[in-house]
Amino acid sequence: MQIVFRLLRIMCLALASFGANVAFAQANLGELLDAGGKQMSKEEITSAVSGNTIVGPSLTGAINNTKYNPDGTYTGSGSSGGSNYGYFGTWTVEADGQACAVNGGGSNRGVKNCGYWFKASDQLFSCPSNTDRSAPVLKRTRQQ
Repeated sequence: MQIVFRLLRIMCLALASFGANVAFAQANLGELLDAGGKQMSKEEITSAVSGNTIVGPSLTGAINNTKYNPDGTYTGSGSSGGSNYGYFGTWTVEADGQACAVNGGGSNRGVKNCGYWFKASDQLFSCPSNTDRSAPVLKRTRQQ
């Protein structure tokens, strides 16, 4: 009987740890906030990205690797549908925590994209809104 209880305990611990690993696979802002996610401040975002490469998907499914330089510039590369591309521009973070990037070249030269960053546990996410609970969230991974 003790063996059965031990096996049940091990299974419960394994399931609990699995749940912890997938707990932040939210698809939208509402789910992320309900799971304990918090909007990052200007200082938190700057500290997390400045000097680092951030990897993650775009809203269109492309995978991007973006190096955010401390001088407010960025360079990156991505891939989508078997095609590779590069990009560059400038980045800023507003006082309210809105992070913006202005594309520096190509057909999107001068286009400004803004959004917000969130943190849940040790995971980073970006989202185009900080109020629309149905807005999609995208996981970001920091590489130093």
